[in-house]
Amino acid sequence: MLLLTLLACLSPAPTPRAVAERTVEVVDLVEGNNAFAMDLYQWSAAHDDGNLFFSPFSITSALGMTRAGASGETAAAMDEVLHIGLPADVFHQNLGALTTDLNGDLNRGYTLRIANALFGQRGLPFAEDFLAITADDYGAPFETLDFAGDPAGARSHINGWVEEQTDGVLPAVIPEGAVTDETRLALANAITFEASWRTKFRRSATDDQPFYTPDGAVTVPMMTEDEVPVRHTGGVTYDVLAMPYEGDEVSLVVVLPYETDGLAAVEASLDLAALGEMIDGATETEETVTLPRFTLRHTLRLTQALTDLGMGIAFDEARADFTAMGPDDLYMQEALHQAWVQVDEEGTKAAASTIVLMAGKGAEPYFRADHPFLFLIRDDLTGSVLFMGRVVDPSVEG
Repeated sequence: MLLLTLLACLSPAPTPRAVAERTVEVVDLVEGNNAFAMDLYQWSAAHDDGNLFFSPFSITSALGMTRAGASGETAAAMDEVLHIGLPADVFHQNLGALTTDLNGDLNRGYTLRIANALFGQRGLPFAEDFLAITADDYGAPFETLDFAGDPAGARSHINGWVEEQTDGVLPAVIPEGAVTDETRLALANAITFEASWRTKFRRSATDDQPFYTPDGAVTVPMMTEDEVPVRHTGGVTYDVLAMPYEGDEVSLVVVLPYETDGLAAVEASLDLAALGEMIDGATETEETVTLPRFTLRHTLRLTQALTDLGMGIAFDEARADFTAMGPDDLYMQEALHQAWVQVDEEGTKAAASTIVLMAGKGAEPYFRADHPFLFLIRDDLTGSVLFMGRVVDPSVEG
């Protein structure tokens, strides 16, 4: 007993929550992000009848940095889609504070790592105010790359950054061909999460059982544990279970329709604010819980989703206004998101990344003479060729 007491004394105390109070600004920020999350979920559910998984926090972080460079109608459209009700500076400050509050291994029973970064075209004059917001509020360092001269290398570099930040589970968020010689800026977010259950499932109790899909039953490993501390409450058409991770600050919430084919109806009527009130009002109890063990990887068609939700102007080369970024000819070329999750007897691991690619409007064609070529010196008035030759090896004089 003495040894346990000494070990408890030596264990580092959890870092106190910096955002411990639900201020008006924090409530507005969280409610807006949750509303955006529900919009994205319902869009995805309408366009994909399979498994879904994404991180609205990651997407909001990347788009928040992008919003810092938007002006005029483009900024207004982003505010509407992202449900931003705060003044821009207050939004950036509070999202930054929440990110700082959550970020790192803080001895809270879970680890959440959040990284942001900007990769800009070498030599372009990005605005100091824009870089200050992304650095101060989002903790995003700025690095220059040569998108124009080496788009494949730039893509590889950014994918490498994401792979490193996500412990190798997201190695290729940017697909081949997405970065072009017209890309001028990439705004990147990566987020990883790891937590153990407060009450772990015994692996010996996991066995193969049926899971009833719309296409019929499939057999999967089902985890079962008795006397699990949970918050369990019911709605009109569904059950809600909140199962806490170690530290009691984060939970897995499962919304289970009463009917085996009732998910579509629940999705159509789900209100995250009402769901949160149900969970907060539920009494903690102990129950036997059975969940499938699963691993998901999902790529969200974010460009199409954002366009359909009302942010099309940001992707419109002729109308987009991102002049606050510095270069006056930028528009959103592509928005990319990929996420991964693993739920097993020990707990949950998850990772996600969002990349926003900005391109230059009517970017000048890039000409790179890096292989043998013919050349001539010509009198343009008469067309007379004055000199003519070729370069096979410019390192040789002769």
